[in-house]
Amino acid sequence: IFSAIAFSSSLVKPLHEMCGLVKVITETEDFELLKGTKYEKLNITSGDEIETLAKDINLMTENLIEKSKSDKQLLLGKEIQEKFIPLTPIKSRNIEIYGFYEGAKGVSGDYFDYKKINDQCYTFIMCDVAGKGVPAALIMVEIFTLFHTLCNENNDTAYVVQQINDMLAEKGFAGRFASIIVLTLNIITGEMKITSAGYSELFVYKHKSLKSHCFKLPEVGPAAGVFHSSMLPEPYKEMKSHLDYEDVILLYSDGIEESRNGEFLIYDENCKHFEEFGRNRLIKAVDSSLKKTPDGIIRNVIKQERLFRKNAEQYDDLTLLAIMRTR
Repeated sequence: IFSAIAFSSSLVKPLHEMCGLVKVITETEDFELLKGTKYEKLNITSGDEIETLAKDINLMTENLIEKSKSDKQLLLGKEIQEKFIPLTPIKSRNIEIYGFYEGAKGVSGDYFDYKKINDQCYTFIMCDVAGKGVPAALIMVEIFTLFHTLCNENNDTAYVVQQINDMLAEKGFAGRFASIIVLTLNIITGEMKITSAGYSELFVYKHKSLKSHCFKLPEVGPAAGVFHSSMLPEPYKEMKSHLDYEDVILLYSDGIEESRNGEFLIYDENCKHFEEFGRNRLIKAVDSSLKKTPDGIIRNVIKQERLFRKNAEQYDDLTLLAIMRTR
């Protein structure tokens, strides 16, 4: 009887400790709080399978604590990155600007910005760095620095894109490149100057026709960072266009069109993939906006994207910038 009681005690006590730790883990949101407590590590030395199980639980707890630290650092990095992106709406004479950014997971390479050159001109940039995570975010910061350094009355958009391209190429980031479009708008005359590195179209809502249009850009250079400008067959070129009053330019990264809800499958040449939000839904979202203003258009686009995505996890970063020339 005494032997049975002793054996039972040596078996039940460690099991009770393990069950207690597992219960605490399931009820804890911030696993870093377990650090330094009795729940950080089980001290079971029974010399059998129970000790092996306890070691596995200790390893799991250690990994959860480290992951919690990493998640906090990524969240902090995400908050810092958003400070590089101007999210405060602008409503002033002759121009309205509204931007939206929502990262999918931690930091990323999506980036938009604008700079007032003088009383008549603003320069805008939309950038999507290939890849995700910290490497893409660090490249984004480099592009931010170059954009604000180079944008002035003496440099055209082609020069800005070329310098960004050469910086990326010279750094030699393996597999890292960026789709970039830089646009200067004269809010008095409506004249636009555009240089593209990877963006083939310009999305514009036309006030007169009450419809959205995707204009093919006649001069499109390769994505920045693939080749140094000295190796390109032709240099980056600046195009000219015009923006009428009440027209809205919508610049965005590919995250909005590639949004998916994880429910509907499309079969294409014996391959299946999830249905995406796509260009047509984007056009409908813009054209169905009650307010054809930068904030009204972007708010409705995000609303329709969320209705489409439902409860599915966000697939990619959502980055949009809308600009309207007002009277």
